[in-house]
Amino acid sequence: MATVYSAPKGFEFPNYDISLSHEENRQKEDEATAKLKEFCREQSNCPHAGEVIGFPIADGKAMYMILDYKRLIHMPVGDAWSIPDAHARGLRKADLIHEVDRGKSLAALFARSEK
Repeated sequence: MATVYSAPKGFEFPNYDISLSHEENRQKEDEATAKLKEFCREQSNCPHAGEVIGFPIADGKAMYMILDYKRLIHMPVGDAWSIPDAHARGLRKADLIHEVDRGKSLAALFARSEK
């Protein structure tokens, strides 16, 4: 089962700044995500280290980065949603891999439809 952690010290995700455009806020989130992804890949031999998975919550998603199959890092982006503790305690390796594959399949599907 996976355990959810906060980002390590030194990794700050930006708060949404209403004085900036959506694109500027997204760029800051993307920069923080890239930094955390690099950290995860340096710290883990897991083939999915640094992959981002999301779970629909209300009007957004709860976002997590995989460090390994037993440790996820919560990414407080957007509205900073998080999944309920009971949900987080029940995530297995197969669930994490399924979420990575599902996200990649959806991204590929929508990338093709834009052409």
